[in-house]
Amino acid sequence: MAHLISLCFPKEKLTPFPLTKGSLLLQSSFVGYSLGENWTLFVAKARLDWPSLYPLLGSLKALTPKPYVLYLDDLPRAGKETLMGLSQAFILRDGEIFIPNFKANVDLSKKEIPLKWTLASQAVYSFYLLAPYRFYSLGELQRVLGLSRANIGLQNQVLLGLGLLEQSGLHTGAKWARISDKRSYLETGLSRLLDPRVQTLYLPKGTLKGTGQGVEASLSHWTNLNCGSEGYCLNEKDPRITSEILRMDQGAKLLDSTEVISLFAHGPYFMKEGYLNPFDVFACYHEDPDERVQAELAQLKEQILKS
Repeated sequence: MAHLISLCFPKEKLTPFPLTKGSLLLQSSFVGYSLGENWTLFVAKARLDWPSLYPLLGSLKALTPKPYVLYLDDLPRAGKETLMGLSQAFILRDGEIFIPNFKANVDLSKKEIPLKWTLASQAVYSFYLLAPYRFYSLGELQRVLGLSRANIGLQNQVLLGLGLLEQSGLHTGAKWARISDKRSYLETGLSRLLDPRVQTLYLPKGTLKGTGQGVEASLSHWTNLNCGSEGYCLNEKDPRITSEILRMDQGAKLLDSTEVISLFAHGPYFMKEGYLNPFDVFACYHEDPDERVQAELAQLKEQILKS
């Protein structure tokens, strides 16, 4: 718990907050703390199911004039969606964090970001950049991305905490848009792209042949490859459909005659007009020393900025 609290509130001192004014049920369910001058923290003593927790929210609010954070063992999907709709901050033991309008003075580098940057973050980030610039509701995002509202709400907080989103409205009526400076949005997001690799397979050399055609052909093929199969791999910068490779044993590493196949995640929310998301391309190639690759990436960035 202490690690998660320090990530979100690195400069706030944690002091006891007595719950003597609360009911016996509250006192038996929570331990209270003051987080500096601006927040109150309520830590659940044991796992609370959602039907038991929900009626206590108003009573907790009555105990403190400050906004409060709930620290819980877990929450069902319905509970997360309800708390997010109420803009009620919570932290779960597994590391999931939701703090509305998070503006704490912390280092938002990739390692210190107070909310997880995941493949879902990348999907939501991609949507805001590639879709027409305007404010979108959770419902609109859900229809396009295919993710749960709770997950999208969490990813919105990731991007909001990084200064990449603007928010309009509160609670269930809130909507979000990317910052108006598209170039700044793109460059800030690219610096935090995670490697989208999901697994690595080891195959005998020569298992796959006949598709390598150089850097330019590989990169252009990758960015225009239609996503009609189960997955894709990148083998020496050469993408190919992996419907059969996915069924092979990923643990069979063959020492001196091994071909390494890296599999990359994709799904409906990683596509742009039916093609593989270009941000997967950036994640694969951004450290490639080949100047031709970097020139191709620069051109791809400009195409995205003009779209």
